[in-house]
Amino acid sequence: MQGRVNEYEYKLEMVTKEIERLNGIVENKNRDISVLEGKAREGEANARQLQHLVTQINKITAENKDLHDDVRNSQEKLRLSSQQHNQLLNELN
Repeated sequence: MQGRVNEYEYKLEMVTKEIERLNGIVENKNRDISVLEGKAREGEANARQLQHLVTQINKITAENKDLHDDVRNSQEKLRLSSQQHNQLLNELN
């Protein structure tokens, strides 16, 4: 009988050590998961920031194109106005 008790105590001790070892592994994995969740949140925040910046760049690009067109139109008007001015001067002379 004492032999069986010793055997059960030994098995209980082995199972207890295995449970402690596995609990340690689970704790490490939980820490790893927490780190990865933090990195995932950071990545999502970066993706939102990137999308915001892309939107701003697209808006500024459109504004820049509009301004470029305005400058080109103004230059053309100035050129036409200069030609008309020169024609009037020629007519007066």
